[in-house]
Amino acid sequence: MILASLLTFLYLVYFYFANKYLSGALLYAVRLWLFFRFFSECLLGITFPVYITKIFVEDSFDFSRLNNYFLFHIFSQLFLLIIFVLIIKKKKKIKNGLQKNHEKYQDIISINKKASTTMILFCTLIALFWIIITNGEALISPREAYQFSRKGFGWLWAMGCFSTSITLVQLIASNTLSVRKSIYIIILTLIYGNKSFTLFSFITIIFSKPSYLTFIKSRLRTFVFKNKYKLLMGCSILAIFILYLQFGRFTQGFSMLIDYFKGLEFAAMAIQDKLLGKVDFNSSLYWSNFWVYFPRVLFPMKPLIYGNTILVDHYFPGIVEIGHTPSFGSGTNELLSFGYLGIIPYSLKIENILCLLAIFCLKRKEIINDGFTLYLYGLLIFNAGINFHFPWFAGITLSYFLYKLKISKSLD
Repeated sequence: MILASLLTFLYLVYFYFANKYLSGALLYAVRLWLFFRFFSECLLGITFPVYITKIFVEDSFDFSRLNNYFLFHIFSQLFLLIIFVLIIKKKKKIKNGLQKNHEKYQDIISINKKASTTMILFCTLIALFWIIITNGEALISPREAYQFSRKGFGWLWAMGCFSTSITLVQLIASNTLSVRKSIYIIILTLIYGNKSFTLFSFITIIFSKPSYLTFIKSRLRTFVFKNKYKLLMGCSILAIFILYLQFGRFTQGFSMLIDYFKGLEFAAMAIQDKLLGKVDFNSSLYWSNFWVYFPRVLFPMKPLIYGNTILVDHYFPGIVEIGHTPSFGSGTNELLSFGYLGIIPYSLKIENILCLLAIFCLKRKEIINDGFTLYLYGLLIFNAGINFHFPWFAGITLSYFLYKLKISKSLD
């Protein structure tokens, strides 16, 4: 429990250094990225599971079995934190941090506002294809469509999620995000049936600058803005309830929810078996995860079980085929494959490298004039969507062409 609390504190240290060395729109973007990491990797990935395990798992569970797991994460975050500080550090400390007056807010702005229309049309087209392929189930029961209708069409589902995400990022960066467009984006995220995708789309929209400027003019809008945290929580809970419990199956849904938080119990089991020599998970556990970048429709030889699912299939044979795969905790693959040397590949995952690259690039040039820069900006403000099951190289390529279709030479 002490190591888990120490790790939680370490995640919060990132915010301290961000506030110390960054300001303006870049600070806003980095805060969203750090919040996503803290929420998904620490809060849901570690803190909550510890208490869920303590409450719902038998008292015989020995938390000392997780010491190696927590130490692995602590060293990984220290390693990544050092790189993070070196990138954001400036010679002169910024005293005031983020300016509250939005007129003094230093923008990171997309100069191609016309690209927003092209991106909206494209993500709408992909959503229609997804609805047709699922025979309308994506509209009636999006969660079941997500779980059972992706076989052979996972690439289309992932492209739909990504195109919706990059469209939202473009709308925010070009200051063209209206209330109607926000609602439309939320509807699209609901169609794809993923909980975190929908939740973080709410968060990204609510905390965006266009949202602030839109809701500041009238009494009603001022009320909404002042109560945005309560409204965000309420809408998020409603969306998650619809997606997760699937229209009334409360008992089954709650039981599955508890299972999601047992990832640390499963991680402890796998690590213990590795130490006792009961299993021999070699480096293929890590390297096979790169199959995620190859669509099955183009590579039919792609195995059904690879990467994270190797652990799942070993301890729960046959469960992969039915679409419900319990978590074994983040970083477990690297720890089982390389021991503590796995700190390096875990810390320097491609998504972390790209996010650090985004901070480095946006520090030097706070103008988005191509699809690559837009992609990097999206990794910070909407990581849950941009870095979500869609290969990074495919995402950069698609962003480049969608952004380049129409180029506006004016900032207007």
